[in-house]
Amino acid sequence: VPAENKPCGTRTLGLDKGYTEVFTDHNGRRYGKNLGKILTEVSDRRNLKGKRRNKIRSVKEKLEVKNPKKAARIEKNNLGKVKFNRAKKRDEAVIRTEVRTAVHVVFSRAREVIIEDLSRNIPGKSKGPKWNRRLSSWVKGETQTAIEEISTRRSGAASIEVNAAYTSQEHHRCGCLGRREGDDFHCEVCRVVESADRNAARSILKRRDDTEITRWMPHRQVRTILEGRTLRRRNLHLPDSSCNPEGLSTESELRNIPSVDPI
Repeated sequence: VPAENKPCGTRTLGLDKGYTEVFTDHNGRRYGKNLGKILTEVSDRRNLKGKRRNKIRSVKEKLEVKNPKKAARIEKNNLGKVKFNRAKKRDEAVIRTEVRTAVHVVFSRAREVIIEDLSRNIPGKSKGPKWNRRLSSWVKGETQTAIEEISTRRSGAASIEVNAAYTSQEHHRCGCLGRREGDDFHCEVCRVVESADRNAARSILKRRDDTEITRWMPHRQVRTILEGRTLRRRNLHLPDSSCNPEGLSTESELRNIPSVDPI
């Protein structure tokens, strides 16, 4: 069935874009769970290939004066771009398939998705050269493009972008600034621990109706608002009971959450 004729779902989902998977929704369901494995394999293989090509290029440059004919043969036979570009296109096709399959599954369940606006760079702590290489801006752009294109092709579907600043550091229930440690999110004001990806997706969903934080607001202004909310919550001394409606203890919440079957 052509994508244009496929109906969309009926739900509204908040989506957190990730590296290990394409998305995690606000219910904790994962989509495109092989993305991280594919990106790591592709990035590391390209990096190794690049290092080898650089060594050959270094040899060629040393020969350009002493033996220009041999240098020319090395350039032609060992540093060509035909096979390199062909392999790059194959890798991009695999990544594109994983991303677009995940987006189609999302719109099979949802009529409206709330996502982060990642069109602007938000300053943050560097993860180091290896992870910066793996977290390719091309993949981020491909995910954004897939959502925009598929949402227009699936009848009745829509996507809404919200401000991305601090969604991974905001507790979705009280609006306090917390901290992310690996797969866990810690809200020190409310004394609860949650799944970091699920909390981020719920914060993104909440941003849709947040009248204070607009889509184009600078990240420094967003932080000021969140710091004000955190301070007001701290001044109450006692955590709001709505932050922990399930009665879960601080460190046991993640262990007691029912597992969600990944897609």
